[in-house]
Amino acid sequence: MIEKPLTVLFYGPSGSGKGTQAKLLKEALEKRDTTRQCEYIETGALVRKFAQAGGYTEQLVADGIKKGELLPSFLPIYLWTKVLIEQLDGSEHLLLDGLARREREVFILEGALRFYSRGDYHIVSFELSEDSARARLIGRGRSDDMSDETIDKRLAWYKNEVMPAIHRFEELGGNIHRINAEPSIEEIHVEVMKVLGL
Repeated sequence: MIEKPLTVLFYGPSGSGKGTQAKLLKEALEKRDTTRQCEYIETGALVRKFAQAGGYTEQLVADGIKKGELLPSFLPIYLWTKVLIEQLDGSEHLLLDGLARREREVFILEGALRFYSRGDYHIVSFELSEDSARARLIGRGRSDDMSDETIDKRLAWYKNEVMPAIHRFEELGGNIHRINAEPSIEEIHVEVMKVLGL
């Protein structure tokens, strides 16, 4: 059994494999620590599910997704806050993927983590060159990844918005683990386990 529940935030540019690594960590924690649940919150999945629910706000979100527009901060914050309030009991491992991707959102998530006595959180930041990210997105073949313009927007967004958020977490005392996302999935998973002391 792992002594205390882990809280891990995942960051990385599109194509870096952060979702894959978060799921691998979830599987590893569930095998290693059978006494605890492992809650995985992925903002993209929450937004997509919300957009399918019907209703005025949901339709506006669906339209924004189709146009490739960024959602205003209050929507993702509302969605992940709702999950924290409704599903946490304090004993579980908590894996957060895609939360607080703007610098102004950092203080809200940081405050929430401290409220839940999870101030010793870890941030795993996957580092990937733009060329590698571009090649992976094209190779992935999803329709929303295919145009050069869309890829450029995603990579610019990460550099201009998400990286300053990570730096802000670092200034606030977060444990930042920068991991090279170029190697194989298996090698990266080994490194994730190592930096988290597992």
